[in-house]
Amino acid sequence: MLQPDDACRAALAAPGRTVLGAEQKAWLEDALTHSTAKLKLVIGGPAMTEGALLPYERWEDYSAERQELLDFVRDSRVNAIWLGSGAGAVFVSTPGVDATHRIPVATVGAVAAPLFLDTLPASAASLVPSLPALFPFVTRFEIDRPTAALISVGDVGFISVHIDYFDEAGQKISTVTIRA
Repeated sequence: MLQPDDACRAALAAPGRTVLGAEQKAWLEDALTHSTAKLKLVIGGPAMTEGALLPYERWEDYSAERQELLDFVRDSRVNAIWLGSGAGAVFVSTPGVDATHRIPVATVGAVAAPLFLDTLPASAASLVPSLPALFPFVTRFEIDRPTAALISVGDVGFISVHIDYFDEAGQKISTVTIRA
């Protein structure tokens, strides 16, 4: 199903659904708050990217917990970038995950994961050109080939995260720099 029906949306939004669980969430919040690093990279787990199409296997599946984490990072003024994986695609959102959470996010598709494009039902092929409208906060897409990434952090007057994306043959396919 490309978009969940109302019953599915209600089930996905249930407050008790969790990726982290209470103990791990408390640990993450404490680590983000007390770390002395100028920039915190939250790496791993599902993609934080928001979109209207296929909201499965991303943090959108756990909307209450996602909202709590994003609010915590924003309200605590934590300088963070969220790096997720597993979507079988590259999604980068440098302005932030949504209009109220200006937390940059990037997703690295696992090389062994099925391609996002291949997971779409045939009936969805016509939607591919409209991906920018369906994922309004995503600034970069790569949905048709396996990817891996090399991530480096620099501090030359400002902190930045530089992500080089590579295809399965090791060829660089794109570069994104996120100024933190």
